[in-house]
Amino acid sequence: MEQLQDFQDCTNENIERLKEKLEELNLNNNKVSFDEYTEEKPIKQRKKKLKKKVVSSSSEENEEPVEKPKRPRTQKQIEAFEKARKKMKENAQKCKEHKEIKNEIKKQELEEQVLKKALSIKRRRY
Repeated sequence: MEQLQDFQDCTNENIERLKEKLEELNLNNNKVSFDEYTEEKPIKQRKKKLKKKVVSSSSEENEEPVEKPKRPRTQKQIEAFEKARKKMKENAQKCKEHKEIKNEIKKQELEEQVLKKALSIKRRRY
């Protein structure tokens, strides 16, 4: 506790000395209040300002992004891509035909069920 009080006394003394020096300067030069000099901003704000300055200076240097030229595809790559494209078309066609067949079968089954229901309803009436 005593160390803390000693430290506070030292800082208070320093503050008083600084105030006196500022007052002397104010009389000689410009009128500046002590509060303007002692106004403290959080460290995070200070860091943000510094970062912004650094980013803005580096962005001026790198205005144009560098684009690398694409390598052309080899003949084997082109052939393999065409082969894969053909295979995909064939598989899509098979899948489409398979779906059509399934849909036809479902329609036939539904028609049969509807006919059976209709017959059972007719039988009940008579």
